[in-house]
Amino acid sequence: MRRRLSIALCGLLATGSAAAYDLPGPGETLCYGRIYADAHLQKNPDQVARSIVLELTRWKEYESLNFWVKVELVDDGLHNWWSTGACNEDGKGVICAVDCDGGSFHLADAKDGGLLLKNDNEGFVVQMECGEEMPEQPAVTRLPADKANSLYKLVRLPDDFCPSYEE
Repeated sequence: MRRRLSIALCGLLATGSAAAYDLPGPGETLCYGRIYADAHLQKNPDQVARSIVLELTRWKEYESLNFWVKVELVDDGLHNWWSTGACNEDGKGVICAVDCDGGSFHLADAKDGGLLLKNDNEGFVVQMECGEEMPEQPAVTRLPADKANSLYKLVRLPDDFCPSYEE
């Protein structure tokens, strides 16, 4: 995943894409993401996310905007952590709530292109992706909303980068 995201990001940076972030229309999926370089993580040692991929989907049959977010943690490069939920517009822009009261985050325009993921209040929950090394009970952690983890700047990725889950 990391190599594919790096290639996609290099391609975007080479084209100089600076458009504001978009939300998907009915039947569309849009993808945003970022890998944080080692130099960035060394300057920000309390940041917990090494990479983030955010998929936004608006299915034709529903009015709601849904999301799927995948996170690679700095201290756990072996697993992917993820959450799903729904997004709605509010007075601050777009708020995305993690299923089962798992916290929330806001989406905002990064002004120079891309999207800002703003972690709300207590942060939001992510759980370990399934796999052979998965414990019987899913491991759960939280992306905290502290100073080092309250804001993530993501860039638009090619539409086919996200897996575009079916309903």
